[in-house]
Amino acid sequence: MTRLVKRYLGYILPARAIANIPVREVSLGQEHQLKNEDLFIGAEARAFLEKEELPSVTMTKIYQTVRDFYVEAIRKMLKAFPLDSPLLQDLDTLDPASRLDLSPE
Repeated sequence: MTRLVKRYLGYILPARAIANIPVREVSLGQEHQLKNEDLFIGAEARAFLEKEELPSVTMTKIYQTVRDFYVEAIRKMLKAFPLDSPLLQDLDTLDPASRLDLSPE
């Protein structure tokens, strides 16, 4: 679940804003968010927006709507997901990729 939240955070925030910070402490303020051209909107949407000649007011509104969606989705995930559950934190031991990194203690 933490990976999903971090993935969504990465859609609107630069990596330095979320690296080594617990997901609940990441600031979602617009001053920390990516510029419009770096915001993740998907390849097809990006291609459409680059092809069409839309007024800058419309482009700004589109990007703001995308930002609002991501922020609200992240807030809902943080509220609904049991990210602080010790059980879920201990499930890393079941991840085959990380099993070699864990000590037997």
